[in-house]
Amino acid sequence: MVAAFRSPWSTIIKEVSSLKDKDSWFGDKQLKVAFPRLFALEECKDISVADKLHLSLSHSFRRPVRGGEETHQLDLLSGALESVTLSNMDDRWIWDLNGDGSFQVKGVRAMLDEAFLPKMDSPTRWIKCIPIKVNVFACKLSLNCLPTRANLLSRNISVTDVSCPLCEYNLEDVSHLFFGCSMAKDIQNLVCRWWNLDVYPYDS
Repeated sequence: MVAAFRSPWSTIIKEVSSLKDKDSWFGDKQLKVAFPRLFALEECKDISVADKLHLSLSHSFRRPVRGGEETHQLDLLSGALESVTLSNMDDRWIWDLNGDGSFQVKGVRAMLDEAFLPKMDSPTRWIKCIPIKVNVFACKLSLNCLPTRANLLSRNISVTDVSCPLCEYNLEDVSHLFFGCSMAKDIQNLVCRWWNLDVYPYDS
């Protein structure tokens, strides 16, 4: 039993294996756009470029070329195809990002990162001996990307109160929440006492 529909992959493979007059072969234009009078004469609209070059450009026309614009377009097309040499191998996909024609997921990821990730003046500090979530949190902290009330307000998100919920004194931004708030300083004192460290004043 033959399926009543073709899968997307079978359609893609069929298109890859036959380059037609409707593909962009002349600069960034399709041949039917660059040479509309010749395309109107073509009997087989889906003829491949290889079949057109096998005999002559006009062998599949419904009638001979009649001078004027038709002859002009035929001369232009003939001149453009003089240096074209088709290989005998089947059409295939080539991944040209790495320069060796091979597809690698790593190369795609690197390309996307380069195109979309923000560029930083200083490299991201990544410490392997601590949990990943701690690294991620520290990175967001250094980039001021944590959802503090000040950051939410700057992104037009409705916030009823922008003051720090811990001390109810200053604006809740990264600098205050982790360095200026009285609770943050109390936690620092407890940690330093636990590790027998001297307490030094700090700021963001």
